[in-house]
Amino acid sequence: MARSSRDSAVAGKSLIVIPCLRISSSSSSSSSSSSSFSSLSSLSPSSPSSSSSNHHHHHHLPSHHYHPHHHHHYHHHHNQNHDHHPQIITIIFVLIIIILITIIIIIIIIIKIIIIIIIIIIIIIIIIIIIIITIIMVDTILTSSTLKILLL
Repeated sequence: MARSSRDSAVAGKSLIVIPCLRISSSSSSSSSSSSSFSSLSSLSPSSPSSSSSNHHHHHHLPSHHYHPHHHHHYHHHHNQNHDHHPQIITIIFVLIIIILITIIIIIIIIIKIIIIIIIIIIIIIIIIIIIIITIIMVDTILTSSTLKILLL
């Protein structure tokens, strides 16, 4: 009896924890959406108040921070202009072609082996059928001969 009450208490705790998690996740999503709304309102110049101008001044700092990032992007683009990247691309392409060719050759070899195995199986089946037919023929000949002997 004590065990069942303990299980029900654990189940009740889990039921309490799950809505809390859902509430926290929904509140975080709503706060992120409200922050995006506030950023949109600060971007739109419809309300020319002192707070919006202050917000615009605050917006100038990230743009200044963006300038070295832009320079870094240009430097990265300059690195891409070297001959290393096309060589790597061609090497990868050649490797892919070689792998595809080997896979095709392996598949062709496997198909040939399967065809040879099928031919061998067909030959074995034909031999077995011929042996069975000859046994049946010999048996019928023997039975007919024995019948003839018996009839005679």
